[in-house]
Amino acid sequence: KGLIYGFWMLLIAGISGLLYGLAAGILIQPLIFVIIFSTLLIIVNFFISALLMLLNTVLLMPFKKSFSNITRYFSWSFGIFIVFFLTYTLINYSGIHVF
Repeated sequence: KGLIYGFWMLLIAGISGLLYGLAAGILIQPLIFVIIFSTLLIIVNFFISALLMLLNTVLLMPFKKSFSNITRYFSWSFGIFIVFFLTYTLINYSGIHVF
């Protein structure tokens, strides 16, 4: 489900960047900026979810306790992270990010 939500988030971010660019008179730069900025926020979110997953595994698993919400949060964050990071990598290596 994280991949599906990641694609939807990428589509919505792209449309919002295009709409802003359409109003401003430039199309590509706002689109790329929105994707790059969103990717940075999603990377931070992924690292927070990975830290929580690590703490859940290290501190709670020995006592046979675990929070399934943390596992779900990590898996959704990982899916969204994959979609945005691959898109960011494609933008970075394509050379269209130069303003």
